[in-house]
Amino acid sequence: MALGVIIITIVIVKVIDDHEAPNNIAKLLNISPTPKSLRLLDCSSVWVPTDVVVICAIEIDPKDFPRLLEGYEFIQVQADGTNYSNIPDKVGKDFPVAYNYVAYPKNFKDGGQITIIADQDKRLAIIDYYEE
Repeated sequence: MALGVIIITIVIVKVIDDHEAPNNIAKLLNISPTPKSLRLLDCSSVWVPTDVVVICAIEIDPKDFPRLLEGYEFIQVQADGTNYSNIPDKVGKDFPVAYNYVAYPKNFKDGGQITIIADQDKRLAIIDYYEE
């Protein structure tokens, strides 16, 4: 009986987390409302006592991709390699990077940056969020 309750609880938490995940990505990127096509594929966070480090692989309708860049002042920088060679954590599937955007949010009191890299179609992307 207890094992069944634990399993049901885990399933409920997973469903709630999957439902909220796109909204959490939108919050990190300071955008609202959340693009309806945004889908979280994989996520990793590193525990550092003084920092917030979150790296997520997403899929989005290419028409919605520009929305990801609206919350902060992103600049486009040189794109090369694959997401596995550009981002420290290997999240999502590996793809050639065609676009690379970086923002240094002024509201990150002690520094940090947000990097978004994307494939040629702007359908697959990695969001690398680092706030000191």
